[in-house]
Amino acid sequence: MRTFFSDIFYPSDAGKLTALTRFERKDETYPIIIVPHAGLSFVSEGLKAGFSHLRQAERYVFIAPLHNGAFPDSDASLFTISDRVFQTPYGNVSFSGISGLQAEDSILEEEYSAELTAPFFAQMDNSSVLPIFTALTGAEDVKKLRRLISALSDGKTSFVISGNFAEEGKGEKMKEQADTLQQYLTEVRPLLEEQRKQKVSGCALKTAEAFRGLYNSYIPLWEGCNPIHRSGAFV
Repeated sequence: MRTFFSDIFYPSDAGKLTALTRFERKDETYPIIIVPHAGLSFVSEGLKAGFSHLRQAERYVFIAPLHNGAFPDSDASLFTISDRVFQTPYGNVSFSGISGLQAEDSILEEEYSAELTAPFFAQMDNSSVLPIFTALTGAEDVKKLRRLISALSDGKTSFVISGNFAEEGKGEKMKEQADTLQQYLTEVRPLLEEQRKQKVSGCALKTAEAFRGLYNSYIPLWEGCNPIHRSGAFV
């Protein structure tokens, strides 16, 4: 398959890609992880930390935001892609669309997160992935995603959330918001109202809110030099 982000977010050289993506599985694993997205050289350790704790499953669900929002003339908030195969140094990994969601293959030309995680999924025993891309604007969209997650949560599925803990930027305000979101996740606290109060932000926020009620606690796994790039797990 053609890759869209080689030498931008994602090295095209197989040796460099292997160095940035190979990880060892840990004995302690979790059914839901959250991992950051940015250039792979900046967040590879966060992806390694998350995937090393990801529970082996019969299927994996990958959830990522659409940074440009919903497609023009579309009132949908949840999207998928048609069946695609990513080639990685560890073998191929297939992303198979989910029935009932609008399929938009142009997502792959805009959002690099699926391509970023493909080498990590390829190292799991079952490398078949169901992708969900989100354009969540409010509580009703979050509820739709929560219902879909609940329908997929059969004990044989593990989830990977791709998202950052605050809006992209620098400074103490970004760190404060990221710290607050991590605290609220630990407390299983409602997030949308806190977002309206501008206490928390980040493209992971609404997806994490959709999972609230399905987990009891949040476990931090990794924090990078940029404090918005963090990894964690939900149990």
